[in-house]
Amino acid sequence: MKKKILINLICIILPFIFILSSCCFDNGKDDDSLIESSSQYDYYVDKLPYTSLKFEYLDIKFPTVNGDEIYMAVAPESTREEVGCKFLVKYNMKTKETDTIFESPYKTSNIHNIQIEGNYVVWSDLEIWGTECDIYCFNIDTGETIQIDRFSCEAASFTIPVLSNGKVFWIKEEGIENGKIYGSVYRYDIRTGEIKSLDKLNEIYLYNLQIKSNEGMVTWAERIRENQWKFTVLDSESEKSDTFVVNGEYCYEPIYHNGFLLFSYSKDYFLTYSKISMRNLNIKTGEITEAHISNGCPILFDDYAVAQVGSVVCFYKRNADDFVSLGNISDYNVDNVWVNDKKVAVVLQNASYGTANELVNETKILIFDFVNT
Repeated sequence: MKKKILINLICIILPFIFILSSCCFDNGKDDDSLIESSSQYDYYVDKLPYTSLKFEYLDIKFPTVNGDEIYMAVAPESTREEVGCKFLVKYNMKTKETDTIFESPYKTSNIHNIQIEGNYVVWSDLEIWGTECDIYCFNIDTGETIQIDRFSCEAASFTIPVLSNGKVFWIKEEGIENGKIYGSVYRYDIRTGEIKSLDKLNEIYLYNLQIKSNEGMVTWAERIRENQWKFTVLDSESEKSDTFVVNGEYCYEPIYHNGFLLFSYSKDYFLTYSKISMRNLNIKTGEITEAHISNGCPILFDDYAVAQVGSVVCFYKRNADDFVSLGNISDYNVDNVWVNDKKVAVVLQNASYGTANELVNETKILIFDFVNT
């Protein structure tokens, strides 16, 4: 039974790993031009100040801007012998210098979910088949890297940690029972080194492996029974929590914003043609309304949001409980989007050009500045 479950989950999870991924290398190059032409920007986005950089990398994931520096997961290889972004590097936009912070011990790996808060950088390192997961924390001041957790998964997994108020939160798979994967939500306090189990989950799967964090609130979902879900909202500082029950076939990835929970809903999570809609739950009244925002796993920050749907990046501003479009970027080479400190980094991937033996390693990052908007 376990072997059958593992094979089935690996077949399902591999596309998600590539989607979510979406020594020293000094490859940064300045580029002051627009993407191609201003016609690719919509009515508001073209007025935003931005920086454009080119890198001679095969792939870049989760570029996280921190002051004058960018922390990013990269794949510098010019061949496909090693798969995935296995290097975490720091690039200084002023000095043009690049330092390697971390190299994955796995031959095939993907570094995920780079997050920065204060002096700390947190990420997960996943073996590409989802059978091994490591969570790390890097101290910017001391240069020290510590391993927070490491675990093997009986079923393919991709744990995505979040960082909030000096604490790291993640969901850890702990086993399979009666054909279901179970696990718990854990918390690591960077200041004290304490690891604590916060919530035992009856079932975890692709739809609820991701924890979300916004405005100091950490959120996750759990299916209670068929067509019924429990959302947990935890204050990362006090660690006090509230739970909310919603009904629907698949309700997942809740994220807190200004007294509301924005979440995804679909009738069938596993059918690609099943429509996904975004909904808002008013945590005071329990009322659920439609949210006018794209369903591309939106990232909320301050009064703004950004979502990637295929090759289009959509920008929004929050308006009470809903969102107003600020325009979008449309480019065939859009690969992934990441946000930190009100800086939105859009990765344009050009590595698909060329032959299998002569790949073109050039990836562009556009950094949109929402700090002074």
